[in-house]
Amino acid sequence: MWRWQVLTEAHWEELLLFLVGSTEQPPGTLGSAAALGCSPLPVTELLMQAGLAGLDSDSGELAITDEGFQFLLTDAPSQLWVLLRKYVEMSEMQGGASACPRGSHSQSASQPPPPPPHPCPSS
Repeated sequence: MWRWQVLTEAHWEELLLFLVGSTEQPPGTLGSAAALGCSPLPVTELLMQAGLAGLDSDSGELAITDEGFQFLLTDAPSQLWVLLRKYVEMSEMQGGASACPRGSHSQSASQPPPPPPHPCPSS
């Protein structure tokens, strides 16, 4: 197995363990992302916005929702698409790059869309 496959699977497992509450530290806040100088992903916010996690009314801590349990039962590619779509939606709401093709949004057709932000510095 390629090194990137091992790392990808380990990071995905870390995210799923965080969702079910097995770890307290959100994935990406430590380890390789920080070592590469990448901006950490807003994992907690992403899971909450996707409806997969929410704050427990009694303890106030992050807890998996019913939708989160259903999410765990789907295959990894479907899980990835759920989070990717929500991440793009969140980026657009915060003024990030749009996933819409040119001309399909309110921006002038003569003006190209801004380039998408890159989460890691170029080397």
